[in-house]
Amino acid sequence: MRNVTILLAVAALVGLAGEALALNYYWDDDSGNHQWLTPENWDPDGLPAPYSSYAYVNNGGTAQINGAAQAKGLLLGSPSGTSGTTELVTGSLYTYYGVTVGEYGTGTFNQYAGDADHSAITIGRYTGSAGSTYTMSGGVLASRGAVTVTNGIFHVKGSWVVAGQTEITFDSLTQDGTLQCSIGNPGITDIVVTNAATFGADSILDMGWDGIDPVAGIWPLLTAGSTVNKDNLQLHPDDVFNGSEGWFIRWDVGGKTLSAEYVPEPATMVLLGVGLIGAVLRRRRG
Repeated sequence: MRNVTILLAVAALVGLAGEALALNYYWDDDSGNHQWLTPENWDPDGLPAPYSSYAYVNNGGTAQINGAAQAKGLLLGSPSGTSGTTELVTGSLYTYYGVTVGEYGTGTFNQYAGDADHSAITIGRYTGSAGSTYTMSGGVLASRGAVTVTNGIFHVKGSWVVAGQTEITFDSLTQDGTLQCSIGNPGITDIVVTNAATFGADSILDMGWDGIDPVAGIWPLLTAGSTVNKDNLQLHPDDVFNGSEGWFIRWDVGGKTLSAEYVPEPATMVLLGVGLIGAVLRRRRG
């Protein structure tokens, strides 16, 4: 009997230790420096752990990452009516169970550089999370599992190259929200989906420009192992060709590569033509 009592006591202590280790951390930015890696900025004080701690940013604040950050999972704007932002400026972020950008509230994730490695990405999960956005403008982003864009936006902004790596890689993609692509100089970084890209009835492609004037061209945006219901993907109403200028969705013959083509207004084409002719004449005179 005594041995049984001891075993029960040990089991209870182990259970309590497990609960202590499995703390959730809530962003409060008490130090005011906005840095993820400052223990004082979390409640309770400390840093989220990769396999035992969920990190929540719900207070309308911004948690900036400038080093090696990790958590079991990251939730931005989890309860209804809340919001939260995380910025990956340098360094890395690893989540064992993934990141939710806007659960019942709204979330924003801005990745300027660094490495983000998630088991899954959810953007705009439930009602109330509309407008939640993950913006990618540099670095490397990898999702080991599904990427689901429901009420939110996944935004690729401009073009960048990380030597020897694929900049944006998803295991799979399910989109019923918005894919936003901003063409920059020299173009845009494309998304690689290893398996299927599935497009729901409300899938939107929202095209734009990142620091350059509109110019005619075709830009690859996404390549997938396969596509499901690709014809559900529609242009944002403001992007549709209006008879003089606008965008077109283009798929390759196999239906696996998504591109966008921009046709500028005729007046712009004329000006471009005049500029080219002028350049040729100047060379000849020279």
